[in-house]
Amino acid sequence: MVQRKRQLTLPMSSFAPRCLSIDLEVGLRDGRIHRFAAVRGDQPETSLRFRQGNLLAALEQLDALAEGASFLLGHNLIAFDLPHLAAAKPDLRLLQLPVVDTLWLNPLAFPRNPYHHLVKHYQDGQLQRGRLNDPLLDAQLTLEVFRDQHTALAEASPSRVLAWHWLTTVPSRKSGLDRFFMSLRHKARPSDDEALAAIRQQLAGQVCETQLGDVLADAASQGWALAYALAWLSVAGGNSVMPPWVRHQFPQAGMLIKRLRDTACVDPACQWCRERHDARKELARWFGFAEFRAEPADDEGRPLQQSIVEAAIRGEHVLGILPTGTGKSLCYQIPALSRFDKTGALTVVISPLVALMADQVAGLEARNIRSCAALNGLLSMPERADVLDRLRLGDLGILIVSPEQLRNHTLRKVLAQREIGAWVLDEAHCLSKWGQDFRPDYRYVGRFIREKAGNQPIPPVLCLTATAKPAVMADILDHFRDKVGIELRCFNGGASRANLDFCVVPTSPAEKFSHIHQILEADLPPELPGGAIVYCATRRQTEEISRFLQQKGWAVDHYHARLPPETKKNTQKAFIEGDLRVIVATNAFGMGIDKPDVRLVIHADIPGSLENYLQEAGRAGRDNQSARCVLLYTVEDVERQFGMSARSRLSRKEIQAILHSLRNLERKKRREGGKEGGKSSDLIATAGEILAEDEDGAFERDSATDDTRVRTAVSWLEEAALLTREENRVQVFPSSLRVASLDEARKKIERRVIAPEYRKGLLAIVGALIGAPVDEGISTDELMLVSGLSPEKVRAAFYDLEALGLASNDTALTAYLHVGVERSSKKRFAQAAALESALIGLLREQHPDLGRGESSILHLRHANQHLKDAGHADALPERLRQLLSSLAADGRDEEGGQGSLKLRRVDVESLRVELQRDWSAVEITARRRRAAAGCLLDHLLACLPAGARGNDQLAETTLGKLLAALEADLLLKAERTITPKLLDRALLWLHEQEIIRLNKGLAVFRPAMTIRLEPDWKRKFMPGDFAPLQLHYDEQVVQIHVMAEYVQRGLEAMAEALHLTIDYFSLQRDEFMRRWLPDRGKELARQTTPQSWHDIVEVLNNRQQREIVADERESTNVLVLAGPGSGKTRVLVHRIAYLIRVRRENPHGILALAYNRHAAVQIRQRLGELIGDDARGVAVLTLHALAMRLVGASLVTQNGGADGDLFKEIIDQAVNLLKGKDLPPEEADQQRERLLAGFRWILVDEYQDIAPEQYELISALAGRTRPDEDGRINLFAVGDDDQNIYAFKGASVEFIRRFEADYAAKPSFLTDNYRSTANIIEAANRLIAPAANGPASTRSAAGACRSCRPATTSGPRPLP
Repeated sequence: MVQRKRQLTLPMSSFAPRCLSIDLEVGLRDGRIHRFAAVRGDQPETSLRFRQGNLLAALEQLDALAEGASFLLGHNLIAFDLPHLAAAKPDLRLLQLPVVDTLWLNPLAFPRNPYHHLVKHYQDGQLQRGRLNDPLLDAQLTLEVFRDQHTALAEASPSRVLAWHWLTTVPSRKSGLDRFFMSLRHKARPSDDEALAAIRQQLAGQVCETQLGDVLADAASQGWALAYALAWLSVAGGNSVMPPWVRHQFPQAGMLIKRLRDTACVDPACQWCRERHDARKELARWFGFAEFRAEPADDEGRPLQQSIVEAAIRGEHVLGILPTGTGKSLCYQIPALSRFDKTGALTVVISPLVALMADQVAGLEARNIRSCAALNGLLSMPERADVLDRLRLGDLGILIVSPEQLRNHTLRKVLAQREIGAWVLDEAHCLSKWGQDFRPDYRYVGRFIREKAGNQPIPPVLCLTATAKPAVMADILDHFRDKVGIELRCFNGGASRANLDFCVVPTSPAEKFSHIHQILEADLPPELPGGAIVYCATRRQTEEISRFLQQKGWAVDHYHARLPPETKKNTQKAFIEGDLRVIVATNAFGMGIDKPDVRLVIHADIPGSLENYLQEAGRAGRDNQSARCVLLYTVEDVERQFGMSARSRLSRKEIQAILHSLRNLERKKRREGGKEGGKSSDLIATAGEILAEDEDGAFERDSATDDTRVRTAVSWLEEAALLTREENRVQVFPSSLRVASLDEARKKIERRVIAPEYRKGLLAIVGALIGAPVDEGISTDELMLVSGLSPEKVRAAFYDLEALGLASNDTALTAYLHVGVERSSKKRFAQAAALESALIGLLREQHPDLGRGESSILHLRHANQHLKDAGHADALPERLRQLLSSLAADGRDEEGGQGSLKLRRVDVESLRVELQRDWSAVEITARRRRAAAGCLLDHLLACLPAGARGNDQLAETTLGKLLAALEADLLLKAERTITPKLLDRALLWLHEQEIIRLNKGLAVFRPAMTIRLEPDWKRKFMPGDFAPLQLHYDEQVVQIHVMAEYVQRGLEAMAEALHLTIDYFSLQRDEFMRRWLPDRGKELARQTTPQSWHDIVEVLNNRQQREIVADERESTNVLVLAGPGSGKTRVLVHRIAYLIRVRRENPHGILALAYNRHAAVQIRQRLGELIGDDARGVAVLTLHALAMRLVGASLVTQNGGADGDLFKEIIDQAVNLLKGKDLPPEEADQQRERLLAGFRWILVDEYQDIAPEQYELISALAGRTRPDEDGRINLFAVGDDDQNIYAFKGASVEFIRRFEADYAAKPSFLTDNYRSTANIIEAANRLIAPAANGPASTRSAAGACRSCRPATTSGPRPLP
C-alpha cells in the first residue's frame, strides 16, 4: 500500500533543502524492505509511504519523487538505507544523487553531550521517536535534525568548519557535503594549505607538537577520522564521549586522539609533553601535592609511588605492591584522571569491597573531582541509573566495580560504548590461590579483559595490593602472562609501616570486653583527636561490643554486612566525619576505611592471616602520624578461625554436585522444549533452584551461605571450562504494548489519579519499550534503570500498565502439579491450609496477649503433638517450620516491608517467634493468601491437558491470566486486595508447601544466573580442576598457624614478631618455613592448634584408641568392640571432637546416640570439657528422643507418661518417615533429607543394648538399605558383644555381630582395661573363658581375650 501527498505537521520555517529524506524498515531475519517512507525537504507537504504490496512499483514512485532533488538525506543512510535500496532495485536513478547522512554529520555539529535531543549517540546513534517505529515519522525527524545541524554548524568556529569542509570531502566530492558546507561558509572548498593551517590553529597548545606535525603531513588520508578527532578535541576535558559507532566505523579517530595527546615525544621544546606527561606535575594538577611520598623507595632511591605512576602513564602493564596507608590509590587515580582529561578514555577499577569503593569516590569528590563513580549493591535504582547515564555520556573517567558486576549485561553494554583506557585490579592478591582472600570471580576478570580487547592491543593493566608474598606475586604474573598474554612489570615496596606501634595482649573471653574499654581509655583520651576501629570475627560480636561500649559512654556503632544499605552508608559517613569516635566492625568493612586520623586499631579476635591483619591494622595512621595496633589473644580465637575458614569451603564432591544439578535442569529444559528470556541454549536458574536438583544431598546446606557457595561453585566450573556464566537477562518486547505513541500513553495515564513520581516511571517504561528494537526487546534490568523503580515496583508496574490498557502482561509461567494420585496437589493444598489455620490458632491460644514487637519461644515438637492430637495426623515439625517461614514472608518484600512474624532459631527444636502485626492481621493476611492460592491452583489445574494424571504434570499460563483468575474471584475482588504482591505470595506459598513446583515464571526479577553448559557431558570436575582450590584451602590452614606463631612471638618479644612479618612477605615460602616453623609440617597441615591436637589425640596413650579417633577415611563405617573399662565411650567422645576440631566437620551434621538420658548427659559434659562451645551444635540424644523429634511427638499431652508400647509406636513411625513409606521415590528422598537435616555422622554408644525396633531406626538413619552410597550416612558404633544387660527389653548382641555384614565394616578392638586391677581381670578371664566354645566361638574368644588385659599405662585410669 502506497500513500502520497500527505500533509505534514513538521515546522520547517525557512529552512527548505532541496532533498529527499528517506527511511526504511528492514526485517532482521529476512533482510528485506518491509516498509519505507520519504518526504521532500523543499516540499514538506509531499511524501510517500509504503506499508505493503508491490515493493518494486513503490520504489519506482520513490524514484519519481526524487526528481529535482539535489541530494538524498537520511539517518544512517550510507551504511543502511542505500545498500538495501541498491539490493532491492539496483537501477534506481536516485542512487546516483549526492548523499548527506545526518548520523555522520551529528558528531561534528553536537560534539558535547547531551548532543542533539533526537540522536542518542551513547546508544547506537539512532533517532529518538515518541511512538512505535514509523518510517514517515523518522524521515520527518531526519529533516528536523538536519535543520538543527545546519544551525549549529553555522555558529561554530569558522576555522573548524573550514577544516571539516576539507576533511569530509577529501575522498569524494559526490558526498553532498561539499554543497552543504559551501552554503554554510559561502565559499568554495578550501585549499590544502588553508585547511592544514586551520587544523594547526585549532589544535595549537592542545596536543604534542611533534605528533601534530606528523599527522598534518598525512592529513589528506585521514578524512572523516581526523574530522571526528578535531570535533572531540574542541570539547576535550569536558563532558563528552566519542560516539561508539564512530569508534567502531572510524577506529582511526580514537587512535589519532591518543597519538596527539597521550603519546609522549622526546623533544624538550614540546610544551604539551613536558607538562602533561610529567608525573609530578600531574600530581600537583589533580591533588595539589608538590612531591610523591618518599617512602617506600625503589632501587634507585626514588619514591616508589612516583615510579608506578610514571610507568602507568606510559601505558605499561604494572604490578604495584605498597604498604597500607602509603597512597596506593593515588597510583591509579593520577594516570586515570590524566588519561581521561587527555583522551576521554575510561579506567575501570575492579575492587572487592563496597566500603572501599565509596571511600575512594568520596575522597575524590572532596577534591572537587567528580568524574569517578562506583557501581555496587548499595545504590538505589535511581542512583544506579544515574551512574550508568554518566558513564554513557562520557562524564566518568573512573568506574569502580566489583568483579561480579562485569557479568551484568547492562553494564557490559554501556562499557562497549566507551573506550577503555586502562584496567586496574585493586586488592590484586584476591586473584591468587596463594592469597588469603582468593576469589574465583577475580580469575574471570582476565578473561573479560582479553575478550573485551578483541583483536586490539590490551589496554594498560595495573594490579595493586598491600600484601603480596613472593608466591602471590608469581601467581599474579603467571595469570596475566597465560590468560591475557601480557607481562606485568613489578614494583615491590614491601609491607612495613614505620609509624605503627604493634603489640599483642593476652586476654580471656570473660575479660575481653573490659580490656577493649581499658585500651580505648588509655590510647584514645578525649583530648586526642581521631578515632578507633575495633575488629571482630562475627557480626554478633560487633553488636555486643558496640552495646557494651555505648554503656561505657563511647560514641560508637557497629558495622557488618547484614545491615541495611542506608544504615551502612550513614554509619561509615558518621565515623569518617568524626560523629562516631569508635566503630566496631567485621573484617571486610575495615579494608575500605580511609579515615586519615585513626589512632588506634584493636583486634578483638585474631585474624585468619598476617595479610588480613596488616590490611586491617593498616587503617591506622594513614596521615603518617603515629598510631597503635593492639591484638587481643585467646586460644579459643585461633580455633574459631580454623572453624570459620572450614565453613566457607567447598569440596570437589559439592562442586561436582552443582554440575550434576545444572545438567539435570538442562535435561528437563530440553524435554520441555521451553525458553526463558534468553537463547535456547541458555539455562537460567537461581542458586535455590540449582540446589533443589541436588538429589543426593551432596552439597552441604547452610542457609546463610548457600547462595554465595553455589555461585562460587559455578565460578570454579567456569574456570574448568565446563560452563560459561552471565547474569540473568529477561527481555520484554514492544509487542506487549497496546498503545502506538507516548502521547497516547500519557493521555490514558492522566485520566487516573497516580502519584507524579510513579506516573513518570510508568511513562519511562512505555517510552523504553517504544524505543526498543522489535526483535531484541529490552531487558528488565534496563527497565528498572530508565524508570528508577525497584524490582518489586517494576513488577507492579506491568500489572498497572495492563490495568490501564497500555500493555499486556504476557510473562510466561509454568508449574508442575500432581493430579489423580494419592498425594494430589488438591489434597496437599487442603492439608496445608488446614494445618496453617490450626497452627495460627494454637499460637494465638497459647499467647493471646502477645503484642507487636513481643516474642515467645515455640517448641516445635510440643506444638506438633498438640496439632496431631487435634486431628492433623500429617503434622511434622519440619512442616510447621515451613508454614512459619511462609508466615514470616507475608507482607515482606524487596522494599523492606516487615513480615507477619520474625523467626530466630533458639535450638534444633525451638524458635523465637516475634509478632510483627497483631494476631487478627496475621490471621487475615494468611487467610487471604490461602484463598488466592486456592484460586490460582484451580486455574493451573484447568490449564492441564484433558485427562492428565500423575505426578509432575506441566501446566502453562501467563501472569496476566493468573491475575485475571484472581479478579474473577468475587470474594477476593470485594476485599479490594488483589495486587501483584498477593499473586506472588500465593504462588510462592504453593511452591513452598510443595503443592506445586514452579518451573519458570516470577523469574523476570529473580537474582538468577544465565549459564551455558559445555556440550561434552561426559566431562566431570576432576581432581586437577580442584587442585588450585585445594591448594588455597591448604594454604589458609598454614596462614592461621603462621598468625598464631606471630602471636606467640609477640607475647614474648614484639621485635621477633615484626621480624617474622618482614620475612613472611620477602622470603620464598620454603625458606620462611625453615627459618620460623622448622620440622612442623604435620602440625601445619592440621586444622587445629597443637594444644587441641594433644588434648584430642595424643592424650590417648593407647595406640588403638588414637588410630580409631584419628581415622582420616572420608566415608566409612566403624565398629569398636571393647569390654568394660577399655575407654570405648571416651573414644566415641574424642572421635566427635576429632571430627569437629581436626576434620572441621559441621557440628550440626553429627548425631550421637546414647541408650539412656544419663549416658547422653555424660557425653555432652565430656564433649563440652574437651572442645568447649564447639560442641554446642552436636545432637546428643537417646534413641527414643530422636524418634520423638523426627515424628514431632511430645509427652506434654500424655497425663500418665509413656509406656514401652507408645515408644515402640513412635520409633515405627520414625522408621516409616525415614524410609518414605507410601511416597514416590523422589518425594521419599526429599523427606529423608529434611528429616535428617544435614546429618553426615551417626555415633552410637553401647550398640549391644539396642532392641529390634531401635536397630531398625539406626538402619533407617544410616541408609543401610539404600542402593545409592551417597544417600548413606557414616556410622560409628561402640559396644561390647560380651554383655547384654537389657535382654529383658529385647536387646540382643546379635545386632552388634551383624554390624560387619550390615555396614561393610571391619571391627576395631580395644583390649586394654583401664578400670580394674590385674587380679580382677584375671578372675574375669577365667569366668568367661568357657564361652569361647559357644556358638559364636571366634567372636567370643576374641572378646574374652580383648576384655581382660590389664593396661600397662601409668598414671590415673580414665573413665570409659
